[in-house]
Amino acid sequence: MKKELSIIILAYNEADNLKLLVPKIKTVVSELTSAYEIIVVDGNSYDGTAEIAKSFDCKVITQRIPGYGSAFKQAFEVAGGKYAITLDADCSHNPKFINGLWEKRNECQLVIASRYVRGGGASMPFFRKILSIILNKAYSLTLSLPYKDLSSGFRLYDTGIAKSLLNTISAEDFNILAEILIKIHCDGYHIMEIPFFYEPRRHDRSTAKIFKFGLSYARTLYQSWQLRNSNFSADYDDRAFDSIIPLQRYWQRKRYSLIMKMAKGEGRLVDLGCGSSRIIQNLEHSVGLDISLKKLNYIKNKVSNLLVKGSIAKLPFKDEVFSRAICSQVVEHIPKESLDLGEFNRVLKNGGRLIIGTPDYAAFWWRFFEWFYVRILPLAYGEGHIAHYDRKELCSLLEKNGFEILEYKYIMKGELIVHAKKRDVGI
Repeated sequence: MKKELSIIILAYNEADNLKLLVPKIKTVVSELTSAYEIIVVDGNSYDGTAEIAKSFDCKVITQRIPGYGSAFKQAFEVAGGKYAITLDADCSHNPKFINGLWEKRNECQLVIASRYVRGGGASMPFFRKILSIILNKAYSLTLSLPYKDLSSGFRLYDTGIAKSLLNTISAEDFNILAEILIKIHCDGYHIMEIPFFYEPRRHDRSTAKIFKFGLSYARTLYQSWQLRNSNFSADYDDRAFDSIIPLQRYWQRKRYSLIMKMAKGEGRLVDLGCGSSRIIQNLEHSVGLDISLKKLNYIKNKVSNLLVKGSIAKLPFKDEVFSRAICSQVVEHIPKESLDLGEFNRVLKNGGRLIIGTPDYAAFWWRFFEWFYVRILPLAYGEGHIAHYDRKELCSLLEKNGFEILEYKYIMKGELIVHAKKRDVGI
């Protein structure tokens, strides 16, 4: 019978605790589903941890590579449940709370038992608690994340999603908890925190382990910051609108203002390469198209619009179905030989309007901004600009494909936005 739930426990010299913990887990989980398994990853213990786990019919795996993150990845490699719950072996995570995690399994792809949301709390040694709070606040603020407890190890995962990310995870220690959360978020999936009170049974953890915990999180912060500010992050466009960087915030809002003004009018509108921008979020009754499924996964929680996965190279729409089309900051990411502006013409009605935006590589100020951009954020969109246009070339292409140029605008003398109209056939 296929497993519905995998309980994952990472253990090192926890024989006595497992004697208490595993029976409690079985009592709770057996009331939720009979199709479950308990996986214990043993970090080469010398106190009989593996033998105790086996005596309770747990699936026991001997850890191959040292480190919390390595044990975490090894456990998910063998997890057979549709969902997986991770909890500590030292009895600090009360098995009764498994019920709370399980109840939310269909509402999101990751559920976190959180100490720092309203209703949650923690009874921890003072220094350890302060360090935990600082680390979590540093992550949430620096990475613009809405989560309070990124370091909680008491979680419910959609196992398939967690497994799909294993090969992208570099963390080998406690920082894996932050890294996998960030990557789930960046892929556009939904994450939920529910309040949990943490009462550790043992307070004798060494100061060295506390520092190791803190340093492992600190080391991965910069890497995560690069990821959050890259085109791998599903919410990049949405978040940039409220960026703490004044220039980025201004640029996004200026683009939004210009495009929304040009897009006014009657009839159905399509946003080609919509991403997660505020433009698609504020255009009711429009259609959003993007090639990135994770961006569509993210944006679907914010809009009621029809969302379509597809490429602008071959639009999945019938002829002449839209009155207006937007294609902002997309064409520069597609090889010139693959771009057919005739596709834009095809889906627009006679007299329909097209708003297309791209960097003007003939403009000194764009080249100046991009030079800094790709050095500060090497994983961001700058490196993906493989097709370089200038105003003369873009307007010429539009005219050859049946468009009349109405106007064009610039942002900071670098980003070009062209407003064009499809010529009426037969006139």
